[in-house]
Amino acid sequence: MNMAKGLAVGVKVCASSKAFIGERAAKAQYGAGWKNKLAYGIINEQPWFSAKLLWVDDCCAAERIPIQYFKMSFPTQMVPDILMWSGMAMPIKKKKMDEAEFWRLLGIIYTLTRTTSKRRDLWSLQDGIFPAPRFGSRYGILRQRFEVLLRYLRFCPPEEFESTQDRWAPVRRLVDGFNKRRAETFYPSWSICVDEYISAWRGKDGNYCSDGMPHVTKIKRKPKGVGAELKDAACSQTQVIIALEIQEGKEEMATKKYMQEWKKAGTAQVLRLTEPWHGSGRVINADSAFASVTTAEA
Repeated sequence: MNMAKGLAVGVKVCASSKAFIGERAAKAQYGAGWKNKLAYGIINEQPWFSAKLLWVDDCCAAERIPIQYFKMSFPTQMVPDILMWSGMAMPIKKKKMDEAEFWRLLGIIYTLTRTTSKRRDLWSLQDGIFPAPRFGSRYGILRQRFEVLLRYLRFCPPEEFESTQDRWAPVRRLVDGFNKRRAETFYPSWSICVDEYISAWRGKDGNYCSDGMPHVTKIKRKPKGVGAELKDAACSQTQVIIALEIQEGKEEMATKKYMQEWKKAGTAQVLRLTEPWHGSGRVINADSAFASVTTAEA
C-alpha cells in the first residue's frame, strides 16, 4: 500500500482540509525520531491533485440540476431491485411503488432529517404563524401512503431481510452499493481522512429484542453518543464521504478482511476503507484510533 507511506502516528485532518503531523517523542519506544512535516504540497515526489466528479456526459456545471448531483451519490444501479424487493414485501392489495414515487419518498425522508417537527404535522393543512407544510400536495405523497411505503421499503431480498444469521442484512447492500457508487463517480483529492461518527439512535437495542438496531454503540464523550457507529473515509479537500463501514460488534468485526493478516482493528479498517485507492499515491490522514506503525507499514 504505497499511499500509506504518507501516514504518520497521530495525524488529524482539521476542517480546513490542511493536515498537520504532530511531533512524537517516539525515539525511546521505536528507536527512531519523528520528523515534523506539513502533509500537503508534494508528497512522495507526486504533485497534489484535486477532487472531481466523474460525469459520463459532457454537460457543463451550469446545465446540471440538484437531483443529478444527488443521483451521483446514490447507488442508482440498485433502484430496480429496491422496487422489486419492496413490491414483494407490499401487501397484495397495496399499489406497488414506481421509480418516480421512490425518489419522492427519499426526498421526504431526507427532509425529515432537517426539521424538528413531528412527522404527522408535516402533512398539516392548517396555517398558523407560518404557512402549513402541506407535504401531501407539495410532494405528491399522502401521509397514509408515505407510512405504507416507509414500512415496506426494502434494500435486500425478503429471505435476507428475515435472516437471523446476518442482522445487518436489511442495509448491508445499500452501504456496499454506496461505496461502489462513490468509487465509480468521485475522484478524491490527494488527501483522504479516515475517521468515525455516530448516527444517533433513540429506538430499541437489538441485543435485547428482535426488532431493534442490531448493534448500538454507546460513547459517552460524543455529543450524540448512542447510535450506530460508522467508520468512514472522506476527501480532505471537499469533506465528501467516499466510503462507509458499519461497526457491527466486536466478534463480527474480528472476521473482516485484513484482520487475520494485520491483527489490528484500526489498521484493517484503514485498509478496507481506502481499498479502491490503494497504490494511487494518496496520503491517508487519521487520528490515534487508526494511525500506528503497523498501519504505516501495511
